[in-house]
Amino acid sequence: MAYRHRALNSSGTTRLLILHAANTQTRSLRGSLIDRTVKESHGGGTVPENLTQYEALSYVWGAPSTAHGIDIDSFTLPITANCDAALRRLRLASEDRVLWVDSICIDQTPEGVEERNAQVAMMGDIYENASDVLIWLGEGDEKTDALFLHLSRLYELRDDSWEDTRVDMNARFMEECDTKWRMPEAGTWVAPQIIEDVLSRPWFERMWTLQELLLSSHSTVKCGAQSMSWGAFCQALMLVEASFAPSKGSRNFINCYYAYSDFKDLVAASKGIQATQTGEDKELSSDDVQKDLSTVVHHTRIRHATDPKDKIFAIYGISQKLGKPLPSPDYTESIPVVYAKATAEIMR
Repeated sequence: MAYRHRALNSSGTTRLLILHAANTQTRSLRGSLIDRTVKESHGGGTVPENLTQYEALSYVWGAPSTAHGIDIDSFTLPITANCDAALRRLRLASEDRVLWVDSICIDQTPEGVEERNAQVAMMGDIYENASDVLIWLGEGDEKTDALFLHLSRLYELRDDSWEDTRVDMNARFMEECDTKWRMPEAGTWVAPQIIEDVLSRPWFERMWTLQELLLSSHSTVKCGAQSMSWGAFCQALMLVEASFAPSKGSRNFINCYYAYSDFKDLVAASKGIQATQTGEDKELSSDDVQKDLSTVVHHTRIRHATDPKDKIFAIYGISQKLGKPLPSPDYTESIPVVYAKATAEIMR
């Protein structure tokens, strides 16, 4: 039988997935859902008893599927193939893992639209308070495994004193890739093609994943069995590009990189304004932050969303952190109304 979500106990809470352990990757996915608070209470200065540490999954849903599901309390909840692959890689062998996964933790049925509105409005806090945001790029292969191993080694030698060594390492990596995988008729190096395969993954072009990255306090990039922190991944790629030109597929990655850097600077500036400015100066500085919201919107221009409303709703959490929230997400409103309200708020 199909799983049906039970109503959340109270506002300000979400569900967390307890992903049950399995000693083989092929075993069926099993888990349970619990209601939990994801944000500390600032009123009394105490931590709620039901505040639970968790990791948040950032991934691309992909096409709907009837072939994949997770067993929740003896009922089956359908999930996409990409979600299935991610959970199998994240599942531990001997202990449960606590995750937040939007397609599982939020009621996605038409009857759950009010809950979805509330949960989407909370996603800024959900991703910000996660102990780690797990960026799932998809399954890997022997080539992507080799790339991640190379990037990890480069990152360990990131100091300027190792520049000559890094140049030699990049040259050897390109030669080794050609020796293993270059086809006789191919006229280009293999290594740039491997990098393009990773950086052109759908994760780098979706609307929701940008907010999930920007709001994270720590994030980890995962491709198949390999993983690196987001910061190490970015620095290592820059060290690779010092030896050969970036691929065409890196456009969306570069967009993520600069959006992430800009957003962190904007949040720091916003907090500084609130802490140091008063009166007329504060009003003028706040206007500058409002202009920065337009900058964030500009970063999303090349990103895609299946539902056009998500071009707005997927930056609601970002706008909250800048202190200039857009209108609350409401999937019952028409597309023209959603866009008109957002435009008016940015202009205001």
